[in-house]
Parts: sequence; C-alpha cells; structure tokens
Amino acid sequence: MALTVLSLVIGRQVAIVEERGQGEILHSLARAVANAFSTGLYERLHEIELLAATQDARRMAQSTPASPPLLAQALVGSTRYAWIGVADVQGTVRAANNGLLVGSNVKERPWFRSGMERSAAGDVHEAKLLAALLPASPNNTPLRLLDFAAPIRDERGEVVGVLGAHIDWNWARDVITAVRSEANHERGVQVFVLDPAGRVLHGPQELRLAPTVHVSHLIDGRAERLTWSDGGKYLTAAVRVPARAAGADLGWHVVVRQPEDVALVAAHSARDGVLWAGALVAVGMALLGWLVLKRITQPLEAIAATARRIEQGELHTPMPLGDNLDEVREVGQALQRMTHKLVEANQTLEAKVAQRTAELERVNAELEHLATRDALTGLHNRRVCDERLWQEILSHRRLSTPLAVLLMDIDHFKRINDSLGHAEGDTVLQDVAQRLLQECRRTDFVGRYGGEEFLILLPNTDAGGAELVARNLLHAVAARPIGQAGLVTISAGLFVDAAAADPDDVLQGADAALYAAKHAGRNRITRFQDAGPFTERRSEE
Repeated sequence: MALTVLSLVIGRQVAIVEERGQGEILHSLARAVANAFSTGLYERLHEIELLAATQDARRMAQSTPASPPLLAQALVGSTRYAWIGVADVQGTVRAANNGLLVGSNVKERPWFRSGMERSAAGDVHEAKLLAALLPASPNNTPLRLLDFAAPIRDERGEVVGVLGAHIDWNWARDVITAVRSEANHERGVQVFVLDPAGRVLHGPQELRLAPTVHVSHLIDGRAERLTWSDGGKYLTAAVRVPARAAGADLGWHVVVRQPEDVALVAAHSARDGVLWAGALVAVGMALLGWLVLKRITQPLEAIAATARRIEQGELHTPMPLGDNLDEVREVGQALQRMTHKLVEANQTLEAKVAQRTAELERVNAELEHLATRDALTGLHNRRVCDERLWQEILSHRRLSTPLAVLLMDIDHFKRINDSLGHAEGDTVLQDVAQRLLQECRRTDFVGRYGGEEFLILLPNTDAGGAELVARNLLHAVAARPIGQAGLVTISAGLFVDAAAADPDDVLQGADAALYAAKHAGRNRITRFQDAGPFTERRSEE
C-alpha cells in the first residue's frame, strides 16, 4: 500500500514539474509577444509625434499644398500605414496619401478628438470612411484599422491641426509571426490579443465574436489549464502589454494557449512511467509480503513516512534502506533510485526552460538590432538618426550647450557603382562607415542617413571643434585606397548651433552646405552659414 501511494505521489510530482515547465515556456512566449507589441506601438506613436512637430505638418494644417511631401516621405519604403493625413482644427482633411479623404470632415472621429488634446493610439476598429477607398482584405474580412494621432502646434504652442494615421490590423499577425517559432505553431500554440474587456482583437475568426475565457487571474502569473468557449481544454498563459508611453497604453493582453493533450504529453508520459515502475515493484513486494510481513513492518513505516515528506515537496529526502532483510534493503534502494530519477527529471526540465527562455531573449535582441541598424554598414539606420537628432536638439536646447551636425556624402559614388559594380560600391560604403566610426569620439553619433550619406551628431561642440572633427574625418577617408575604387573622398555640410533650430531646418541647412561643398570641388567642408543661397536639391552624381 505504501509503495502504491509513493508511486502515485512521485508520478504526480513528475507531472506537475513537467506541466509547470511547459507553462513557463508559454508564459515566456506571451511575454516576448507583449514586448514586441509594446515596442511597435511606441515606435509608431513616436513617428507620428516627430512628423507632427515638423514645419511641413504646420504648413499643411494651415493651408492646402499642391502635394504633401511630408506624407510621401513617411510612406516611402513602408507598408505600415494604410492611411496618413493632416486635418485642420475644424476637422477638414487638408492633405493625405494618394489624396484619400482630402476635403472630408473627420471632426467626429475618435482619433481626431483625442489628437486635438494629446498624442495617443486608438483601439482596433472596423474601417468607416476608408472602407470603400482601400483594397479589400485577401480573405474578404472587414478591414480593421489601428489609429495613431498627434496634435500639430504652431510656434506659440497652439494646436492648429491633427496628424492622424491608420495601420492595417494585419500588422498584429506580422508581429506574432516574427516572435512565434514555426515549431510552436505546428504544436498547436495559438496567440491571442484581447482588449481590456476580454474581447478577442486577434485570433481565430470563430472566436472573435464569441465570449472568451476570463484570464484576468492569469495576467503575469502561472499558466493554468482552462476550458475555452470553443469547448476545448488548453494550457493557457497571459501577459499584459506593457506601456512605454502613456498615449500607447491600450490595456491589451497577450494570451497564449496550447491544447492540453499536446502541452502535457511529456508530463503524462513521465507520470505513466513512474506508475508502471511503481506497479512492477508493488507486484514484487506482494509476492514477498507473505514471507516477511512481520520483519518488514518497521522499514515500510519509515518508507511511508519518507514518501509523505516527498509528497510535501522534500524531494532530496534520502530513502531509508533498512537493515533487517536483504529484500527490504533492495526495495529501499529501488525507491531511492526512483527518487533520484525524479530529482534528475526536475533538474533537466528546469535546464530546458532556462535554455528556451535564453533563446527567446536572443531572438528579441536580434529583432531590436534589425529594427535600429543598417544591414550593410552596421551603423544606426535613418529612423534612429531622426529620433536621435530630435533628442539631442531638445537636450542641448534645455542645457544651452552647443550642438553641431555634419551631413557627409561620398564623392562620385554613382561613378563607382556604374564602373566597378554595386558589390564594390558596398565595399566602399562599409569601409567609409568604419573609418568614420573609428575617427569619431565616443560621445559622437554616427548613422547612415541613406544611400551614400552619413549623419554625424557632435554634442557639446562649437564651430571650431566641429570643423576640426570634420577635417579629421575627411583625412581619414582619403588617407588610403579602398579596394578597386582606389582613393575615395567625401564632402561635408556643417550646421553649427543646431540646438537653436528645428530638425527639418538643421537637415535642410546641412544638405545645402553639402551641396555647396560639392559645387566648390568636393573633398571639402562647407558651413551652412557660408554656403550661400543654395535652395535646389542636389542632383544624382
């Protein structure tokens, strides 16, 4: 009897450990998806805030331009936005991508009302005005959008309009696919996004309109086995999407579920193995019991007491071996081996959980690197350049310290591509990027702004210091040949006292100075203040 109880206890403990480990894996996946959504919401909202703070946005809110260059620039190379536009304070759309809704009044739309007060993201909803203007979804489901809005303010800080954007909700599917492995998908792991009321925003179509399971008690806690509204039993974990900004807090929850029979197959197998082993030992004990009943009473009582301690979680409790009969001693040794197996299984499972958690963290780090780094040169990409420029301007403006900005361009780069091929052009870009990075100071910021252009931010640097840094960079690039291209030079446009200007003015000024340096013969530095009235854009070399 005691042996049967011990087998049941050990089998139950093994199953609990296996189930807990699988629950930790699902919880880690839910946390990774929630962090990916948090980062995506924050980045999209920050993009809209940066666009709303530009002079182009103010001009579009106060007049009707012939073409919206700001919106065109925001949509170049991006499929995130289904619609982006500018409305004045009366709610009339002044400009939008492809002219969609221009002239329409959006005053009663929730995104416009919230955008008049603060930057904010709105919850998922079916398209209203845009439903008939945008392409239908591939599976003919209603088009659903996610809103972002930010107020447009003039120089006095008064609201003159709202910049709004709609993202196709299929974005949620892309975020989940990027985090969830194909192996998890094949094992029936499903990921849901719920709003604060528990309604399904993303998940199987049949569950979107049906009441779902209540998971509030699971948020950021341990995974549990639950019965869902579709009648199935699932191992379920839930995590709240963290808010990186007040306007991006939508109260969403990420819920991950896996069919119970798939999730717990390892737990059931381990439990059955222990039960079979216990059954075999019990049969042997029954055959010997009638011979040694009186002599084994005391050791069996000790074994039963040890079993109760193991049931209470003391897995490392040594099993008494007994000294009256060889048979009793063998039983104690067999049970001791079973206990050791349980401890080893627990340690192995914990190691697996730690390994899979580390893999998820590595995947998250790689996603973050891909989102912020240029794949060819390894430098920060244009999105990070724009954000860093805005941050540096605000910081230096608050501290009244000098900030200089360099916009550098490789001379005759088109000629290198045309004559030597794009592979050699890539080599030149990589080599120049490394020379700029090595020559700059630790406090400087170096990024690839686009094509053969590089943006360099020089904190706490006045005009004289900035010119010295720029001369060192020109000399470092021209000091030795690069592959088949030979000696390569760069030209630089310098904008000093950048903290006193808007980001668009700084970039336009540095670009004008760079054009002047090209016009004067290349391989030189020109300050914006010395560039003269260069108003046209540089043409392709």
